[in-house]
Amino acid sequence: MTPSPRLQTALSYWAAEARGDLPTVLMHFAEDARFTAPGFALNGRAEIAGFYQKIMGSYAAMRIESLRTVEHGDDVAVEFGFHFTRHGGATGYAEGCNVFTIRDGCIVRLRAYFNPADY
Repeated sequence: MTPSPRLQTALSYWAAEARGDLPTVLMHFAEDARFTAPGFALNGRAEIAGFYQKIMGSYAAMRIESLRTVEHGDDVAVEFGFHFTRHGGATGYAEGCNVFTIRDGCIVRLRAYFNPADY
């Protein structure tokens, strides 16, 4: 089954994040997007850019997979699996859930739910 356009946007965002492609990550966000996660709340693409500039490169390799999804209107909830390799070679796996609000192909709101200790 082909993913919906909203789910395609979410998956494309994660693919860009895994590649470390900051310009493409930011293209997924509306100028006035909001992004909240445990420990922080970001407002606008400029704050989101600052966040990603700090964290990009934190892992030697990473891959994010969609485990389960549900959609309603502009919202897409994606339960995900995060596979990563640290720069020292240690590997890990964590799960979480992101709830995206996507309009006109752009993320206008992203709420991330995960345990920071798993990362």
